[in-house]
Order: sequence, then structure tokens, then C-alpha cells
Amino acid sequence: MPIRVGRTRGKRARLYFADNTPELRIDTPTGKLDARVLAFAQEKASWILKYMEVHQAMLDKQKEFDDKLEKEVLFLGEYLPIAYRVSDRRRIVKEGKTLCIYAPEKLLKGDKKKVVYAALRELAKAYLRKKIQHWSNATSTEFHQLRIKDLKSKWGSCSSLRNINLNWRLIFLPEPLIDYVVIHELMHLREMNHSSRFWNWVEKFFPSYKKAKIALKEYQWIIGILR
Repeated sequence: MPIRVGRTRGKRARLYFADNTPELRIDTPTGKLDARVLAFAQEKASWILKYMEVHQAMLDKQKEFDDKLEKEVLFLGEYLPIAYRVSDRRRIVKEGKTLCIYAPEKLLKGDKKKVVYAALRELAKAYLRKKIQHWSNATSTEFHQLRIKDLKSKWGSCSSLRNINLNWRLIFLPEPLIDYVVIHELMHLREMNHSSRFWNWVEKFFPSYKKAKIALKEYQWIIGILR
């Protein structure tokens, strides 16, 4: 398999698979691949082979998503066809089982993937703002500010300042999983940890949270798309 050797600030070697590539990354304190590091990698051969398969499956799903993007896109857990409409004002609207993208003719004649990307980002902002406001009211949990961001490794996060960040790619997930992520972050405003008290709060408003945690792992590949 292809590998790339890099340097880590720590004292130990690190093995991991890079996002969006089939490369195995090997980071070492010296930035070099010496005999000791090779022996370490050999010891981890079973782990490497196992996660190589998992990583490749993720890359295959990302490629399938990207190949379809101009014609259909994942929306709330379901692939929907895309229709393009000429309009002076850019917007995206779900009409029946179709996502209709309205945009100026000049844009529609250009790179459609860029048009779809911009439309989905706007749709995600509007949808997630409504979603978090709903659950904020339903759980009587106030937050300070919501930011819809291009998070690279998480679905969401929150801060001690009561600000919440949500990954715009949540728009691709089935709605129950979006609810789970939103409730998860809101409950961190009550408990800034993953203690039993935190999970009790989550369970109060989302009783099937354990199933949602497992199901969410099946969509991990989405976090790395459309950067």
C-alpha cells in the first residue's frame, strides 16, 4: 500500500490513514522510517489491514457520492434527483421528491458541482438553525450562538461560552440522527463531559441514543466530503 512518512512532535510513532486518500501515514519523531519504526508497523499489521479495508470502503462511498453530485444528492438520508431552474435569485427548494436548484443561467452553464455545493450549504444553514431552535425550546436549554461550519472531524461541538458549532454536512443524514447530534450538543451545555449525568440528559430527550450512536458511525465517511 502507498505510505507517506511525516514528522510528529511527540516521542512515539503514529500510524493512521489520511483523509480522502488510500495512503497509510507514518509519523515519527525524526521524520524518518528507521528499523525500529518498521518493526512497530509490522507489529500493527493486523490493525493496518483491518482499517485499510474500512478506509477504502469509505473512499468508495465518497467517490460514489461525488460521481452522482450533478444529478442527485443525499438529503436527509435519501438520494434525491436534482433539477436546475433558471432564476435571478439563487435558492434550493425540495419539491416533492426532487431538489430544485434555482440560479442565474450563467452559473448553471458553468461548474454545476460548485452550484450544488453552494446551494447545499445555504440549505443546511436554514435547516439546522430551525432544528436547533426547535430542540432548544423543547429541552429548555439556551445557547448563545450557533455557527454552521466546515468541521473536518466532528459533527458538532460546543464551548463554555455556550456557543454551538454544527457541521453543515449534517444535512445529508437521516433526520433522527440530526436530532441526536443537536440534542447531544445542547446537553453538553448542562454537562460539559460524557458522564452518566450527561447521558441521562440525552436519554431524557432522545431515548434511543445508543442506537443513534451506532448508526452515526455508518455515516462517518460524509464528514470528509465536499471540502
